[in-house]
Amino acid sequence: MKNFDYKKYLSEGKLLKEEENRITRKEVMANIFKMVGDLEKKLGVKIFKSNLGNLVGIDVNIHRGHLWRGSKQIWIGQKYPTSKEIEKAYSSAKEWVDNFPEHYADYLSWKEKGKEDFNQEAERRKADQEKNSFGDKIYENKMDNFNYKKYLAKGKLLKEGNTKDDFLKLKDAFNSENIPSKIHFDKYGSIDVLLGFDYPDSLAKKVSTIADGLGITIDMMADMSAPSGDSISTTTNGGPQEWEREYGSDDDDY
Repeated sequence: MKNFDYKKYLSEGKLLKEEENRITRKEVMANIFKMVGDLEKKLGVKIFKSNLGNLVGIDVNIHRGHLWRGSKQIWIGQKYPTSKEIEKAYSSAKEWVDNFPEHYADYLSWKEKGKEDFNQEAERRKADQEKNSFGDKIYENKMDNFNYKKYLAKGKLLKEGNTKDDFLKLKDAFNSENIPSKIHFDKYGSIDVLLGFDYPDSLAKKVSTIADGLGITIDMMADMSAPSGDSISTTTNGGPQEWEREYGSDDDDY
């Protein structure tokens, strides 16, 4: 602005005050993790709390728990979120924390009925989830702009779990392309790729391109609280880095 007096604005402390009051995405995530951690202690069940770049990942460590609303993703788009974004993130986390105990009690009731009944109920819920993804009522855990039809067209939801060979192929490809990461592979065939907090978008695109080229389905995230005891892990190119980026430089090339 032509008539903007920058020195006067600074002397009044307005810019400094605004900077001091800014809450970072990392702080919002930490508060959500604390909220989820309190629930974890209350229920006595392990809940993985992951930082997936712009997403908070919540995943209860129970067999097929996502079918009982045991997973949640919360989007926090900016490094310095607005008050509206912060309120929305906290509200979403609180809603999940308040409602999951009821879903967990239902989960336990099905487990008590035996393996056959539990598996039948799990398959019914899975079918409903996939069916609802094409209708007006989308399954509650999806991200706002997630394109289920496109995802299904690529075969990702329908694909069987990855194999150990897939895990080893991915490891070799990441080392060949100098991708710094940690890779987890669990007994259900899931592969988690950890890239470090605030990893650049360009790195994520490169990882996605490699995985798609190999036909391997992965989940990318910054970190996870603890891997399952049944998983195997490896690091590539020195392991995940602590990415330090200035505000507004999310598109820097890796």
